[in-house]
Amino acid sequence: MNEDNNFNTGNVIDMSYMFHYCNNLENLNLDNFDTSKVIHMNNMFDKCESLKELNLKSFDTKNVQNMFFMFGNCSNLESLDLSNFDTSSTSDMFGMFKDCTNLKSLDISSFDTSSVEDMGEMFGNCNNLESVQLSNFEVQNVESMLGMFHKCNSMTNLSVPNFNTENLEEASYLLSDCEKLQYIDFSKFNTIKLEGYENITKNLPEKGTLICNKNIFNLSAEFPSKWTIQDINE
Repeated sequence: MNEDNNFNTGNVIDMSYMFHYCNNLENLNLDNFDTSKVIHMNNMFDKCESLKELNLKSFDTKNVQNMFFMFGNCSNLESLDLSNFDTSSTSDMFGMFKDCTNLKSLDISSFDTSSVEDMGEMFGNCNNLESVQLSNFEVQNVESMLGMFHKCNSMTNLSVPNFNTENLEEASYLLSDCEKLQYIDFSKFNTIKLEGYENITKNLPEKGTLICNKNIFNLSAEFPSKWTIQDINE
């Protein structure tokens, strides 16, 4: 599908649900879309279950506040280039990539997440996702990581030493059913405000390694008994 060159989106504020349930759509080029005023992109491509290619290189997202379920249930999407995305105004990324079951890798290291408060189920059930680049993620304002990596059962390594979660309140099912995950670096993961952590490590492998700071991380007991817990202070 190619957009009509006369389709003027320059004054559009809300693009939520724009292509929702276009489940026979296989490719989409929005190269000439003007998104400079858009605030809402939640569920924009949700349930585009046949979509394999998506060109969003021209998207201006500097004003977008809501991206929850933006790519949810894009179960045939094989790759996604979001290197141009400006997410500095985004506060809600709940379920942004949930059920993108064909994605094997995702580089979103360019994301500015300093305003994000909700990352719940962000990668939930991305069961073929082997690696995700989160090296520049700022999570100090995030309050919920409910099921953030739930059922990412192809991932073996989760290295997020930069995750400062000092305002995190909910992390239930964060790592549940990550059946191959054997290395986790939570060097700055802070549980001081955490209230919800039900099944946070459910069905992790029997053995693995956790890097943490025991002065601010008090969930070591939630990990399987044969896991090696390495305190960065020792």
